[in-house]
Amino acid sequence: DFFGADVNGHLQMAYIGGLGMRALVVELAEAQCPSMFDALGVEAFRSSLGAVLDQWVLSLFVGCAPYRLLEYLWDHLILPSPYHVTELARRLPRGLGTIIAFALAALQCCGEEELRGSDVLRHLAARREQGDPADLLSLEAAEAVQGIRTRLLTWPQEKDATFLSAVTEILVRLAGDDGGSARLWDQVRMRKQRIAACAENYDQQIMALAKRTHFTVQEIGRLREELRLLQASGDKASQADGGLSLETFSEVVRNSVPEFPPELCGRLFKKLDAFDVGRLAFAELACGMSALALGTMDEKLQVCFDLFDSEGRRALTLKDLCDLSTVLFRVALAQGEIPRGARASYDEALTEVTLLERHLAIVAERDSESAPSSPLGGRGAAARPSQRRLRPTLRHARHSMPATPATSRGSSPARSEMGYCRELS
Repeated sequence: DFFGADVNGHLQMAYIGGLGMRALVVELAEAQCPSMFDALGVEAFRSSLGAVLDQWVLSLFVGCAPYRLLEYLWDHLILPSPYHVTELARRLPRGLGTIIAFALAALQCCGEEELRGSDVLRHLAARREQGDPADLLSLEAAEAVQGIRTRLLTWPQEKDATFLSAVTEILVRLAGDDGGSARLWDQVRMRKQRIAACAENYDQQIMALAKRTHFTVQEIGRLREELRLLQASGDKASQADGGLSLETFSEVVRNSVPEFPPELCGRLFKKLDAFDVGRLAFAELACGMSALALGTMDEKLQVCFDLFDSEGRRALTLKDLCDLSTVLFRVALAQGEIPRGARASYDEALTEVTLLERHLAIVAERDSESAPSSPLGGRGAAARPSQRRLRPTLRHARHSMPATPATSRGSSPARSEMGYCRELS
């Protein structure tokens, strides 16, 4: 799969998602826990709280908080809740704001309010002023961090109202307006993209790409420099965040792989954009360009297959097959691969595509009606034709199409082109 998210190849997508959410919580905690932030500094603060949040966020607080608080949290995650955004144009993960607010409230109640003005923070602030490095400060703060974990796990029942009130207050502040939850999700996705691409560690990213792609270290460096020059002369958004827009990506593909159909650039862009950020990271671009420009035939076929695998299940549905056939027709016609003696027009060729689409839609509807229902109420895997059944279906589609009228077999260029189109499909 050339559209995987992780450059290193050892992180699961769910783990990357947890790390992305944790990174956002740590940044928001700088304003939520000012005393701790001032005492530790940026690096030590993020490192120390990151160790706490790894356990909290990645487990959704299971085993980290009393059952009373867990029941409250999971009720708002699973059951209908006023904290869930219901009217948004895009799909948001359920309870994203609730988890972030719960984590920030735990840091505030179990960390900031307990440690504010304490000897521990004064000692850490003094060590920082003396010039101690961030890693040494993190070690000095280990006992205080463990105290935060312990205080949440043993939170007294009589203070539950205070804790839940803090959660509600943070939620209201995070939402801000109708687009507050959407902005949270955008920020999490951008951090997920940076984590997967090793964007914070240039050397690690280069070495990972050299192992995963067909590029050498020198070629990756040249590609990065050419991309930087292209962005400098391109749109301002690319210059601001370092990401690659669809327009710039299309230009890169046109220059690197001229034979790649321009019609598929948008589809390829969406596949490479694993986190739906709307802009490609350098690592995502390098992986795609490696497969297209230097990949083996098997790798290029895999890329082509993945482009049309709309559900990501390593199997093409009838709709995917129809899209593939349509693109093949359009590419063949655009590149002039139709036999020279044929005189059928572009519209006539597309008529054949429409007939194929209609037939496949009928077959799909028939199969879905005859497929047994799954225990969960859907048609399940039975609604998807197997590879063995798909071949006779296509043969039937080809032979059941109405033939193009012709006066004689030998004087029908239009008919010969239609036959070519059928074979191509």
